[in-house]
Amino acid sequence: MELEIITPSSIETSTINWIEINTPTGNLILQTGHVPSIFTLIPGKEVIFEHINGEQESILIQDGLIHITRTKSTIIINR
Repeated sequence: MELEIITPSSIETSTINWIEINTPTGNLILQTGHVPSIFTLIPGKEVIFEHINGEQESILIQDGLIHITRTKSTIIINR
């Protein structure tokens, strides 16, 4: 799955195995093939994802949303 993180000052892209997000309706772990969706991310929570090499990374969300397709997740945040 491709992950794109868009902030006011940058766009970062990487290939990941999965992503874990916190939304107002609950915590979700997303992988390739997930049903296309748009979710609001909970401020003050981390988004955690695993790179293809197995290394995990996280980013703290101040405010933002995530758009998911079957092959790509795009996070739009204000860091």
